[in-house]
Amino acid sequence: MMRFKIFNTVVTVSYPFLLIVCVLLLLDRTGYAGLSVLTVFLHEMGHYVAMRMVKAPILQVDFCACTVRVTTAPVLSGRQTAVIAFFGPFVNLLLSLFVFVDHPLALYFGAANLGFGLMNFIPARGLDGGDLIFCVLSKLFPKKAGVIFSVVSIFSASLIIFLGGVFLAFSRYNPTLLLVGIYLLILHFRKV
Repeated sequence: MMRFKIFNTVVTVSYPFLLIVCVLLLLDRTGYAGLSVLTVFLHEMGHYVAMRMVKAPILQVDFCACTVRVTTAPVLSGRQTAVIAFFGPFVNLLLSLFVFVDHPLALYFGAANLGFGLMNFIPARGLDGGDLIFCVLSKLFPKKAGVIFSVVSIFSASLIIFLGGVFLAFSRYNPTLLLVGIYLLILHFRKV
Protein backbone atom coordinates (compact mmCIF):
# COMPACT_ATOMS: atom_id res chain seq x y z
CA MET A 1 0.00 0.00 0.00
CA MET A 2 1.29 3.45 -0.91
CA ARG A 3 0.88 6.12 1.75
CA PHE A 4 1.59 9.86 1.44
CA LYS A 5 0.25 13.27 2.49
CA ILE A 6 -1.40 15.98 0.41
CA PHE A 7 -2.37 19.22 2.19
CA ASN A 8 -2.17 17.55 5.62
CA THR A 9 -4.46 14.74 4.45
CA VAL A 10 -3.21 11.16 4.57
CA VAL A 11 -3.75 9.42 1.23
CA THR A 12 -3.45 5.65 0.83
CA VAL A 13 -3.59 3.82 -2.48
CA SER A 14 -3.99 0.04 -2.38
CA TYR A 15 -2.18 -2.16 -4.87
CA PRO A 16 -5.43 -3.83 -6.02
CA PHE A 17 -6.77 -0.35 -6.87
CA LEU A 18 -3.66 0.42 -8.94
CA LEU A 19 -3.84 -2.99 -10.59
CA ILE A 20 -7.48 -2.55 -11.61
CA VAL A 21 -6.85 0.94 -13.04
CA CYS A 22 -3.71 -0.20 -14.89
CA VAL A 23 -5.39 -3.28 -16.37
CA LEU A 24 -8.39 -1.20 -17.49
CA LEU A 25 -6.14 1.37 -19.13
CA LEU A 26 -3.84 -1.20 -20.72
CA LEU A 27 -6.61 -3.36 -22.18
CA ASP A 28 -8.69 -0.45 -23.43
CA ARG A 29 -8.28 0.26 -27.13
CA THR A 30 -11.07 2.83 -27.35
CA GLY A 31 -10.00 5.48 -24.82
CA TYR A 32 -13.23 4.94 -22.91
CA ALA A 33 -11.58 3.41 -19.83
CA GLY A 34 -9.51 6.55 -19.29
CA LEU A 35 -12.65 8.68 -19.58
CA SER A 36 -14.43 6.39 -17.11
CA VAL A 37 -11.59 6.75 -14.61
CA LEU A 38 -11.71 10.53 -15.17
CA THR A 39 -15.48 10.47 -14.56
CA VAL A 40 -15.01 8.79 -11.17
CA PHE A 41 -12.08 11.08 -10.27
CA LEU A 42 -14.11 14.23 -11.06
CA HIS A 43 -17.02 12.84 -9.02
CA GLU A 44 -14.71 12.44 -6.01
CA MET A 45 -13.29 15.92 -6.61
CA GLY A 46 -16.86 17.23 -6.34
CA HIS A 47 -17.04 15.71 -2.87
CA TYR A 48 -13.62 17.17 -2.03
CA VAL A 49 -14.66 20.68 -3.07
CA ALA A 50 -17.87 20.34 -1.03
CA MET A 51 -15.86 19.23 2.03
CA ARG A 52 -13.73 22.34 1.69
CA MET A 53 -16.86 24.50 1.25
CA VAL A 54 -18.49 23.24 4.46
CA LYS A 55 -15.14 23.26 6.28
CA ALA A 56 -15.19 19.53 7.04
CA PRO A 57 -11.69 18.45 8.03
CA ILE A 58 -10.49 15.65 5.76
CA LEU A 59 -8.38 13.26 7.79
CA GLN A 60 -7.72 10.45 5.29
CA VAL A 61 -8.53 9.35 1.73
CA ASP A 62 -8.22 5.63 0.90
CA PHE A 63 -8.27 4.37 -2.69
CA CYS A 64 -9.33 0.71 -2.36
CA ALA A 65 -10.11 -1.93 -5.00
CA CYS A 66 -13.71 -0.89 -5.71
CA THR A 67 -14.24 2.26 -3.69
CA VAL A 68 -12.80 5.50 -2.41
CA ARG A 69 -13.23 6.06 1.33
CA VAL A 70 -12.91 9.52 2.85
CA THR A 71 -12.53 9.89 6.59
CA THR A 72 -13.66 13.23 7.98
CA ALA A 73 -14.10 14.59 11.46
CA PRO A 74 -16.34 12.27 13.49
CA VAL A 75 -19.20 14.73 13.87
CA LEU A 76 -20.61 16.36 10.77
CA SER A 77 -24.00 18.05 10.75
CA GLY A 78 -26.78 16.68 8.56
CA ARG A 79 -26.45 19.73 6.34
CA GLN A 80 -22.70 19.20 5.89
CA THR A 81 -23.22 15.52 5.06
CA ALA A 82 -26.00 16.36 2.57
CA VAL A 83 -23.92 19.01 0.79
CA ILE A 84 -20.93 16.66 0.55
CA ALA A 85 -23.08 13.78 -0.73
CA PHE A 86 -24.84 16.01 -3.27
CA PHE A 87 -21.75 17.52 -4.89
CA GLY A 88 -20.24 14.35 -6.38
CA PRO A 89 -23.26 13.42 -8.52
CA PHE A 90 -23.95 17.11 -9.19
CA VAL A 91 -20.51 17.49 -10.81
CA ASN A 92 -21.24 14.41 -12.94
CA LEU A 93 -24.59 15.83 -14.05
CA LEU A 94 -22.93 19.12 -15.01
CA LEU A 95 -20.30 17.24 -17.01
CA SER A 96 -23.02 15.23 -18.72
CA LEU A 97 -23.65 18.31 -20.84
CA PHE A 98 -20.72 17.06 -22.95
CA VAL A 99 -23.25 14.79 -24.70
CA PHE A 100 -24.14 17.84 -26.78
CA VAL A 101 -20.60 18.16 -28.17
CA ASP A 102 -20.27 16.60 -31.61
CA HIS A 103 -17.39 14.21 -30.93
CA PRO A 104 -17.54 10.49 -30.06
CA LEU A 105 -15.28 10.79 -26.98
CA ALA A 106 -17.22 13.83 -25.71
CA LEU A 107 -20.47 11.93 -26.22
CA TYR A 108 -19.13 8.96 -24.25
CA PHE A 109 -17.74 11.24 -21.51
CA GLY A 110 -21.10 13.01 -21.20
CA ALA A 111 -23.04 9.73 -21.18
CA ALA A 112 -20.67 8.19 -18.60
CA ASN A 113 -21.10 11.23 -16.35
CA LEU A 114 -24.88 11.16 -16.76
CA GLY A 115 -25.06 7.47 -15.88
CA PHE A 116 -22.63 7.72 -12.98
CA GLY A 117 -24.31 10.83 -11.58
CA LEU A 118 -27.82 9.35 -11.78
CA MET A 119 -26.66 6.02 -10.36
CA ASN A 120 -25.12 7.77 -7.36
CA PHE A 121 -28.42 9.53 -6.64
CA ILE A 122 -30.13 6.15 -6.07
CA PRO A 123 -31.38 6.15 -2.44
CA ALA A 124 -29.44 3.07 -1.30
CA ARG A 125 -26.89 2.54 1.43
CA GLY A 126 -23.37 3.07 0.12
CA LEU A 127 -24.38 5.60 -2.54
CA ASP A 128 -24.58 9.38 -2.28
CA GLY A 129 -28.36 9.24 -2.74
CA GLY A 130 -28.51 7.02 0.33
CA ASP A 131 -26.61 9.60 2.37
CA LEU A 132 -28.90 12.36 1.09
CA ILE A 133 -32.13 10.51 1.83
CA PHE A 134 -30.88 9.54 5.29
CA CYS A 135 -30.14 13.22 6.08
CA VAL A 136 -33.64 14.22 4.97
CA LEU A 137 -35.29 11.35 6.90
CA SER A 138 -33.26 12.18 10.03
CA LYS A 139 -34.59 15.72 9.90
CA LEU A 140 -38.21 14.72 9.21
CA PHE A 141 -38.45 11.55 11.32
CA PRO A 142 -35.59 11.60 13.85
CA LYS A 143 -36.70 8.46 15.72
CA LYS A 144 -37.70 6.34 12.72
CA ALA A 145 -35.13 7.49 10.13
CA GLY A 146 -33.03 4.32 10.38
CA VAL A 147 -35.96 1.96 9.85
CA ILE A 148 -37.46 4.01 6.99
CA PHE A 149 -34.05 4.29 5.36
CA SER A 150 -33.52 0.52 5.56
CA VAL A 151 -36.82 -0.07 3.79
CA VAL A 152 -36.02 2.51 1.08
CA SER A 153 -32.50 1.13 0.61
CA ILE A 154 -33.62 -2.50 0.36
CA PHE A 155 -36.45 -1.53 -2.01
CA SER A 156 -34.02 0.43 -4.24
CA ALA A 157 -31.53 -2.44 -4.40
CA SER A 158 -34.34 -4.96 -5.04
CA LEU A 159 -35.77 -2.80 -7.83
CA ILE A 160 -32.33 -2.60 -9.47
CA ILE A 161 -31.97 -6.39 -9.17
CA PHE A 162 -35.40 -6.85 -10.80
CA LEU A 163 -34.63 -4.38 -13.62
CA GLY A 164 -31.21 -5.98 -14.04
CA GLY A 165 -32.83 -9.40 -14.37
CA VAL A 166 -35.30 -8.10 -16.95
CA PHE A 167 -32.48 -6.39 -18.87
CA LEU A 168 -30.37 -9.56 -18.75
CA ALA A 169 -33.30 -11.64 -20.01
CA PHE A 170 -33.74 -9.35 -23.01
CA SER A 171 -30.06 -8.63 -23.76
CA ARG A 172 -28.87 -12.17 -22.91
CA TYR A 173 -25.33 -10.98 -22.30
CA ASN A 174 -25.11 -7.96 -20.01
CA PRO A 175 -25.49 -8.69 -16.26
CA THR A 176 -24.10 -5.31 -15.13
CA LEU A 177 -27.29 -3.82 -13.67
CA LEU A 178 -28.15 -7.10 -11.95
CA LEU A 179 -24.68 -7.23 -10.36
CA VAL A 180 -24.95 -3.60 -9.21
CA GLY A 181 -28.25 -4.40 -7.48
CA ILE A 182 -26.79 -7.48 -5.78
CA TYR A 183 -23.76 -5.42 -4.69
CA LEU A 184 -26.05 -2.74 -3.19
CA LEU A 185 -28.10 -5.36 -1.34
CA ILE A 186 -24.94 -6.97 0.07
CA LEU A 187 -23.61 -3.53 1.01
CA HIS A 188 -26.84 -2.74 2.84
CA PHE A 189 -26.74 -5.84 5.01
CA ARG A 190 -22.99 -5.62 5.57
CA LYS A 191 -23.31 -2.14 7.10
CA VAL A 192 -26.54 -2.65 9.09
